[in-house]
Amino acid sequence: MNTRPLKIRSMDWGMEGYQLWMACESPANSSPPGNLLQMNFLKSALTVNPCMSNHHHLLLQGEDRLLINTGDTIMKSSIYTSRTRHLSPAPGAGSNTLLVGNKHWQAVQIPMTYLGNNWPVRYATVDISGQCLAVAGRSGFAHYALYTRKWKLFGNVTQERDLVVTGGITWWKECIVLGCYSTNENRDEIRMYHRASNLDNVFASITKVLSQILLLNLYRDILIVFCADSHIMLFSLVEIHNKSGVEREVVQLQDICISNIIPHPACVVSLTLTSVRKEIATRNANCSEHGESIILNVSGKLLMIQRDHSAQPTADVKHPKLLHGQIQYDTPMMLASGVENIWVSLWGSQEKRYLTEALWIGCGAHGMKVWLPLFPRDGEKPHNFMSKRIMLPFQLHIYPLAVLFEDAVMLGAETDTVMYDMSSLHPNSSPKSSSLLHSQPYCIIERTSQVYLHLILRQLLRRNLGIHALEIARCCINLPYFPHVLELLLHQVLEEEATSSDPIPDPLLPRVVAFIEEFPEFLQTVVHCARKTEIALWPYLFTTVGNPTDLFQECLRTGKLETATSYLVILQNLEPIPISRQYATLLLDATLDSKKWELSKDIIRFLRAIDPNEEEMPPRTPLYSSSLPYASPIDVANKSLDSKMFVFSPALGGRSHSTNVSSIINESTVNTPLSRTKSDTKAIPARSSLRKSSGSRESVKDRQESGESMFFDIILCRHARKLLMACRLYDLGNFAAHLDFHLVAWLRKERTRAAKIEDFVTTLKRLHEDFQWPYPVASPALLQSLQKQTREKKNESMGRLYSEACDLSALLTEDDEDVLLASTNSFSFPAPQYLHARGQDETELSPDDDNTGTLEAYLEPRGSHFDIQSQCTTEDSSLVGDDLTNAIDDSWNSSQDASELEQWTQELASRGSPKMEAKLRYLLQIMIEAECFEWALLITVLLRDALTMSRLTRAVTVPDVPTDVISRIQDGLSFLELWADTVCLGYKPFVVLIKNQTLILSKALENRPRLRHTPSPPVLETTGSLDETMCARTESCHSTSSTLDGTLGNESTDHGRGIFVEDDTEDEEEERSSTCAIS
Repeated sequence: MNTRPLKIRSMDWGMEGYQLWMACESPANSSPPGNLLQMNFLKSALTVNPCMSNHHHLLLQGEDRLLINTGDTIMKSSIYTSRTRHLSPAPGAGSNTLLVGNKHWQAVQIPMTYLGNNWPVRYATVDISGQCLAVAGRSGFAHYALYTRKWKLFGNVTQERDLVVTGGITWWKECIVLGCYSTNENRDEIRMYHRASNLDNVFASITKVLSQILLLNLYRDILIVFCADSHIMLFSLVEIHNKSGVEREVVQLQDICISNIIPHPACVVSLTLTSVRKEIATRNANCSEHGESIILNVSGKLLMIQRDHSAQPTADVKHPKLLHGQIQYDTPMMLASGVENIWVSLWGSQEKRYLTEALWIGCGAHGMKVWLPLFPRDGEKPHNFMSKRIMLPFQLHIYPLAVLFEDAVMLGAETDTVMYDMSSLHPNSSPKSSSLLHSQPYCIIERTSQVYLHLILRQLLRRNLGIHALEIARCCINLPYFPHVLELLLHQVLEEEATSSDPIPDPLLPRVVAFIEEFPEFLQTVVHCARKTEIALWPYLFTTVGNPTDLFQECLRTGKLETATSYLVILQNLEPIPISRQYATLLLDATLDSKKWELSKDIIRFLRAIDPNEEEMPPRTPLYSSSLPYASPIDVANKSLDSKMFVFSPALGGRSHSTNVSSIINESTVNTPLSRTKSDTKAIPARSSLRKSSGSRESVKDRQESGESMFFDIILCRHARKLLMACRLYDLGNFAAHLDFHLVAWLRKERTRAAKIEDFVTTLKRLHEDFQWPYPVASPALLQSLQKQTREKKNESMGRLYSEACDLSALLTEDDEDVLLASTNSFSFPAPQYLHARGQDETELSPDDDNTGTLEAYLEPRGSHFDIQSQCTTEDSSLVGDDLTNAIDDSWNSSQDASELEQWTQELASRGSPKMEAKLRYLLQIMIEAECFEWALLITVLLRDALTMSRLTRAVTVPDVPTDVISRIQDGLSFLELWADTVCLGYKPFVVLIKNQTLILSKALENRPRLRHTPSPPVLETTGSLDETMCARTESCHSTSSTLDGTLGNESTDHGRGIFVEDDTEDEEEERSSTCAIS
């Protein structure tokens, strides 16, 4: 545009304002001497049809098409049929939230069959549902349905040419109402056509009027018409149901002459009948159906003619809703000047009375005004000195075309123009037209919107009307963008007052802060506003709001951890480094306890980014931004390090060997700028220390870096120990994954402390609960086999008893025989105490405790039915009854019988999800590599993997494994066998399969010295010795780990971690949806 400007000599508008004609000069020495350009335009339907002001939809009309923005039209079209649609919603209809977020324009092309004789389009309208359109041109009209995508035109061309729309067109329920002039009859009429009927005068309702209709509008079922003789006429639209069908009538109510208050009929821009009144306390709800006031826009001056209730007309007998007698109106009152458009709601809402019963006034460049009602509180009389309504002005950055009253949003449209080079489309164009081809504008129509709620609240607070502002805000608290409204309110007042060069005698910020404190979003609003403003304005803000330290502590007390994370950046800039680090540590502990792993990772990054040498005010800009995706330094440095961490990373990579700790330390020393654990802090030099020339400063920097890294590792190790001791293995995996925690190295240190298992049965139950892994279920075939074996054994042991009672049994009925059999075969046996506490928290008890009890088991009758169709998700659901308690005998030792039993169990066993199984197998490999054989054994039992159990047993019996570990594993297997015999029969087949492994462990113990307790190694506090210890320990245990490399079928650890991160993201998506990262 700058290189080839258009030299416009003159321009003018085309017919109906759809084109702009421009006469342009041509370059020198060119012919012809000039060019004529045409630019097409769209205009709002409000400009020629003011009755559109009651609708929520944006409708733009062109010379041959319509553009409409109706929200989610696709969803409505699927359910919006001619049989189910209702065009007249009930009072207090729902919110139009769909209209707020949708910016899609739907273009409707007007058929050339109509435009050929009736061009251009003069009037356009849309119904209240946004599904039906109507247009009127030079003569006649046509209507269109979005859900059928069909136009309906006049069948008789003569009737179409006879009708000329002069006063506007609108929708009433399923009918089209228009003010027109009939050329054949030479008179003005009000016509009403039904949408479903053919466009023919036979199906029309025609009402004659005395003068030309200039404007018309609808208020519910009342039609208000303004004629050229300065008369306002009120009509009632009535539906009469009879045997022949539904008849529609237009009944005149009143004729009002306003020639004494308007200079000329052409000065009236718009006409509206509304329920708005000046006095809200004495409002008569019964009269609102017929309207309370008539509002006129006379040359930009808004006049209101209010109804006088002193003379009440009587009701009509034929039509009870109609009134006899003239309705009296008061003297006109001017409300505003410079008015272009007005909006008022047709239906009131008890929940949002302030917004739906207000009058919205558009003043063009002067902004907006709202005539807001001030309702008294419940049980309180209004003050005499206080006005019933108040006019509040406010500015907008868009031109409003529609108002969503209950959503507190205004809609508009704007044009985005870009210059388009069209020379490529015309390569053979002459040089004289090249300048025009290089400077053609391309226009894009965009829908705009703006929230106005915070503007009204600010004006009310400025006028000390905080009670009314609070009531308006509370009725809008359910809006999804209400927190953003509070943030806008605080931000605008803060920017205006903090940057003012003149002193403010009555600042508004304290009132705004006191207002926001009434809502639970106060802490979030303050921190979001502070982070979006300059740091220089923070002192002014927190002087009024309060100390940010107190706000941070309040977030911790109320559990708003995401909001508390946002306060860390503020504390870093306003508080000394030790204080900000202390609060960050408190927040880290809280996030770890709440299992907010991503938030914890951001806090650790924040702590590592703090420079320990900076003692004065920290930098004013954040050290990193969390808005962009970032990766761990170790993940970026070397992907192979993922093999030592339970990282839920989507990156997949194979691993078939073990990586010792020393290799991790060596690799991280070269590639990792930040320290990882206590074992590698000393080996990693600080990045800033490399820039120092003094050797003493480098050593100090290294010590500080090592101290900070050890501080972080102590926190992480403490939480990991807490999770492991609570048997929360699933949470431990997520913790290590998201925080890049060296799980294998840590487990090797804790295998004789926190990783030691005392109660195998209780731990197995908690694994079932933690991973939502169902208990195995015994099949009916297994139960029948057990009953048969039990019955044969009892018959052999009690043969003499049955022979003596044989005569008595012959005399009993079938039912009595079953009862006798059950009572005779009953038996009892002692069981450990912890086996009785099913469903409760068990304590650590040994099988030698004196607290024993008896469990009685009864055999069921032969024809009993066992239902196992339901999924087994608890321990009790896997029980088969006490009658099978001692059903397992020595014949189960047969491998063939055990294989059959295992097959029976696996047929109907409810195994966990494939993702959970992948996680368990990944954890199994981690535990084996860390030499936590007790946890590995329990995971193997949970998976019922006999092959892995066999390999695990061989790995345990190597000389490097302590004797007390083997002893605990043997005792744990014994308790599991007893538990499977007495409580959970579904595990019995697997216990039988691994019985040989118990014998191998027993022989291994016999070949070793007497059982001794291995003392736990002390906690190492220095990092130097820890590196050597870990390296030595890794080399000594490398042989043990290498024997189990193929245990899990060469599964990829990274592949398991990828499955973990995907599942973890789905499970905790709602919990982390509002996570606020540090920036």
